Amino acid sequence: RRPGTEAVPMIVALGAACELARERIGDRGLHTGELRDRLESGIRNRIPNVGFNGDPAKRVPHIANISFGDVHGEGLLISLDLKGVAVATGAACSSGSVEPSHVLVALGIDRERIHGSLRFSLSESNTEAEIDDVLDILTEVIERLRVDVDLDAGTQAVSGSD
Repeated sequence: RRPGTEAVPMIVALGAACELARERIGDRGLHTGELRDRLESGIRNRIPNVGFNGDPAKRVPHIANISFGDVHGEGLLISLDLKGVAVATGAACSSGSVEPSHVLVALGIDRERIHGSLRFSLSESNTEAEIDDVLDILTEVIERLRVDVDLDAGTQAVSGSD
């Protein structure tokens, strides 16, 4: 610690922010959980050959980790990014890593399924309309990128046309 006067206004502001967060945590969890369930249900109904990673009951409400068969996660991530959808291929705690998600490895998920997995993170500011837009975009991108993946070579042959 450095000697000097404490930043009392900042301390009070932090306390107020913590109080607001505590008061809203239940509502935020309910809202993001409903959005996550809407996303997963839409994916399940629209896109074949998908898997939902993790325990459906023992997880945080704002995260969905989904495996898409016959699509390489990096290609899917880039395609979605170009359409304005932000997702990730690994665990949040290992952002930027090229290694398979250590979380999915620990869950015993096979390497091919891990390489086709995306993590969707939701917040209290997301809306049902945004989820519906993501479902439309995701369905279109998956149909375009459905591929035969050669994970050992790290390549993919894109089917369809751009």
